[in-house]
Amino acid sequence: MEQANFWDERYDRYGHTGWSNQQLYDYDQKNRLNYFARFLSGLKCQQLLDIGCGTGDFIALLGQMFPQANIKGLDISPLTVQACADRFKHNQNIEIATADITQAQLGTDMYDLVVSMTVLQHITEIKTLSKVLLDIRKSLVTEGRFVFLENVYSKGENTDYLNRSFSRKDWISLCQDQGFIIEHSGPYPQWGVVLVEGLLSNLNYLKRLVKRMKASDNPQSSYASNQMAGSTGSGQLKKVLMKLMLSASAVLDRKLSVPVPRSLVRYELFVCRAVP
Repeated sequence: MEQANFWDERYDRYGHTGWSNQQLYDYDQKNRLNYFARFLSGLKCQQLLDIGCGTGDFIALLGQMFPQANIKGLDISPLTVQACADRFKHNQNIEIATADITQAQLGTDMYDLVVSMTVLQHITEIKTLSKVLLDIRKSLVTEGRFVFLENVYSKGENTDYLNRSFSRKDWISLCQDQGFIIEHSGPYPQWGVVLVEGLLSNLNYLKRLVKRMKASDNPQSSYASNQMAGSTGSGQLKKVLMKLMLSASAVLDRKLSVPVPRSLVRYELFVCRAVP
């Protein structure tokens, strides 16, 4: 219930369950879906499952790529599920349901393809995560694929409230332990994420610096902090800077396909094959 309420509130606030920053969401979602499409294009699928379907961006892509397939979307947020169901209400091949993946009954030999995007990181107990991965593997037909995108941290495991992320090596081990063969693992084009998060981090640092300067009794510091606050506190300035960052990122990500250095990678895509 706590997880469901969290995502309901997020949907209610942003209209989706992705990045809270709308500019970054609009830019990055396209990159993610395009990269997924590269690895799905050669598959033949009749039964598909999207875990954590959100408002249905991924389902829309799957529907375009596999127009004759039956597609099921699951999400823990009732509000998001309703929005997604409304979006595809005229498509009889698409079914949307509310479900907690840690408790859902996925069945056996049900799907040719299971996909998810930054969902597994919200399962904070390793034992539960392992069970979910096993359930996904069992739900796939032999040679079926599980394709997912997740947070990776080169320095290893990071844990916080409602979120737990692992290194690339850890994700591979977790999947292999549940009987998957790893066919691919690697970062999608994400210069936009790297540059914008760096920008926002620096702006937040400046804001903290301003607060410390305002707390000082030094008149010069107070004057300087007021000047700085005027330049860094503008939401419009932030939007302009982000637009410039994302314009530069589009060249790197979409035109030149410049890879992000491994030390800066935030997310990777994994393609796993189910074997008996």
